[in-house]
Amino acid sequence: MASAALLGCPSASPQDPVDGTTQAGAPSSTPGSTTAPGGSGDASATGSGESADTVGDGAAAPAHPACADDESQIIAIPKSEAALLQAGLVKMVTVLAPNGGAIRLTAQGGVSDAQLLRARRVFEFYLSDAAGSQFGQDKSAVANALADNGATLVYFNTEADSESAQRGALQQVEGAFQDLYATESPVEGSAAYLQSTVRDATYEELFHLVQGGGIVESLPAYQQQLEDATQSALDAGVWTPPADVLAEWEAEGSLSFEYIISVIDVYYGLWEHAPAPSFYGEYQLAAREDLARMDAAGLAAVQAFLPEAVGHWVELDPSFTGTFSLALDDAQPYTLKSQHLRHVGLSGTADAGLLGNAADNTLRGNEGANGLDGGAGEDTVVYCAPRGDFEVERDGETVIVDGPAGRDVLRDVEHVHFLDRIIDL
Repeated sequence: MASAALLGCPSASPQDPVDGTTQAGAPSSTPGSTTAPGGSGDASATGSGESADTVGDGAAAPAHPACADDESQIIAIPKSEAALLQAGLVKMVTVLAPNGGAIRLTAQGGVSDAQLLRARRVFEFYLSDAAGSQFGQDKSAVANALADNGATLVYFNTEADSESAQRGALQQVEGAFQDLYATESPVEGSAAYLQSTVRDATYEELFHLVQGGGIVESLPAYQQQLEDATQSALDAGVWTPPADVLAEWEAEGSLSFEYIISVIDVYYGLWEHAPAPSFYGEYQLAAREDLARMDAAGLAAVQAFLPEAVGHWVELDPSFTGTFSLALDDAQPYTLKSQHLRHVGLSGTADAGLLGNAADNTLRGNEGANGLDGGAGEDTVVYCAPRGDFEVERDGETVIVDGPAGRDVLRDVEHVHFLDRIIDL
């Protein structure tokens, strides 16, 4: 597990904006962006056999955010950043704060592009405004503080690579740093994610960065709430790290950092597949439903800044086959995590499907054969090619979409959003 302590010291001025940026501190009304193919198809279902009815062209609309070309925003670390290059970091994406400062997410070569883009989406999710929350309704000050403090994610291949860089090249770089390892950040839809064989530290480490580089300075009242909740959990015996670890964190001033990410992970279902206690025995709860009963202060602290659901765009690993479910399914333990997702896309060319949950979902297929079922809620399927490239027909309770990559079968979907038009079904 990566250290919670921030490395280095705050920089004197924000980094200059560079190519490959997205804006932080914005409302979370749309899902994140993802690289998308030109169409998708599903030959595995053929509808009810009733006569098909052609669907109209719908209304003009701009391209959906799920069609953005994220991979083009990954750039090589410039030669002027000699210390980062000496630390083995070779690529990065940036997020622009409202004040124009850039927050860097850097990575070594063993970190896949999918992992780096996923880290950015999680980071942007944390910085997206959370309507109705006490401290998260406007996060622009947090994003600005992160930029002003030179906040940087340093995403290493392994823990050993991180430790080596911290002893060497990173000591030459000013800024608030947080590390993360490729070995502890599985992409949704991968075997490690589906089987929960690798603990996902992405949400933990990125919140460390947000808290240390932004919240502490810009939201002192919220930081105090986090510290009060930490003490409450210690007093109640809900959070019980080993004495030596607790003493180390206390000396570092990182107690609230380590405590709150335990609550966040449980809130978003990352530990529910395993029996409590979670976090290797440190936190006595593993399911969201237990928080109100046993750690009300921790629950309130999470809800004061973050939304109920994981609202960022999720791009599944291209190796995924079968049907990925956003609905809780007792036979599929990974759905204890995925039930909190809202917006998901397939990638690659493998035949696969998506099943939505009761929320308003956004679903996007890939270049293989796809079945896309929105489930309950007001659901949208996205295609990243013009409406004219597709034939859309109703066939009983399904909608058949024939396009450049084949046939899709849609069920319980209310809207189809093409690159240039949107159809209400």
